[in-house]
Amino acid sequence: MTRKELYDFIATYNGNKLLLEAATGYGKTLAAILLIEKLGGDWNIVVAETAHINTWQKEFVKHDKEYLLKNVKIFCYQSLHKYKDGTNYIFDEAHHLFSVKRLAIARNIKYENVVLLSATVTTYQKTQLKYSIGEFDIVKITLSDAIKSKVLSEPMVYFIGFNLDDNVRIHKYSFTKDKSITVTEQEWYNRQSAYIDTLKQRFETSYSQSDKLRWLTAANKRKKFLADVKTKYARIILRELQNRRLLCFTNSIPQSELLGAGFTIHSHNSTKVNNQRFEDFNNLITNKLFAVGKLKEGVNLTQLDCVVVIQLDNSVRYYTQILGRSMRSDTPILYVLYIKNSRDEEYTKTVLEDFNMDYVKFINLKEFYENLT
Repeated sequence: MTRKELYDFIATYNGNKLLLEAATGYGKTLAAILLIEKLGGDWNIVVAETAHINTWQKEFVKHDKEYLLKNVKIFCYQSLHKYKDGTNYIFDEAHHLFSVKRLAIARNIKYENVVLLSATVTTYQKTQLKYSIGEFDIVKITLSDAIKSKVLSEPMVYFIGFNLDDNVRIHKYSFTKDKSITVTEQEWYNRQSAYIDTLKQRFETSYSQSDKLRWLTAANKRKKFLADVKTKYARIILRELQNRRLLCFTNSIPQSELLGAGFTIHSHNSTKVNNQRFEDFNNLITNKLFAVGKLKEGVNLTQLDCVVVIQLDNSVRYYTQILGRSMRSDTPILYVLYIKNSRDEEYTKTVLEDFNMDYVKFINLKEFYENLT
């Protein structure tokens, strides 16, 4: 389905509940605006972050639909309880709707029309939606569909693999507060993975929430360790890309500040600072952005040369959103760092399950240099 075919569908759509599950950059926002224009009336648009309010307002202006704004309220999911008496709703980045509290609020709204926008919604989440808002129509457009129909440019995705060091003992592995040993990267990973397996088995026997918390905390600690190990490799890659306009997704605020101080966007910055750095990038004043938990969705970035991802998680949505960011350029390039023979490698298999492997290359650092020349 091309963008024109999508907009033609909107023009003739006669239903009142629609899930538009389409890749980032496909035109979901304009499709929703066209539906508002077609149906008329007052509308509530629910967004994930305050910054996305401005993005929506700019889209109305960009497409000469500014006059519709007088009948539109745009607010964040956190404020949904204040606006539950409306009848027409657009849930942007609809995967943010799936908390128990928000679904309960959504279930009690008396809808005339509802539109849900997201890059990916799981089968389980669709079941939750049916319970909350009733039956709905689905239009699904995957990244591969968008590329095939030439709505998005063909990307090149490089997965750059590294091995854990098994020679130098510089990492502290703690058994208790008072007992620890110094180990290599590989030994730390092996010990932590064995500990995680033990905690997981304990939880599967007890179903205790405290056991579950210990298991997930240990797993997050391993994920952070892998991300921190990759910091030294990220420095090398970012140095080679220093003349490119790039967006780098980091795993933590300290890592972000270490790699990109002065160009970071994260929750410890003020909204004013984050907005200014975002605007400076889009106005070509700066060429780098380092993001933690932001910019994956709901914003438009201009003239990106490449995107660097230091740490994936086990989420197809996360990967889809990030790849969508990189594909806003004419020749999109995405670099994903991963540790071989680790949980990282399992994440890569998950996120690539439904993706066209013609656009993917697994390379090492030497091949990264060769691809730059």
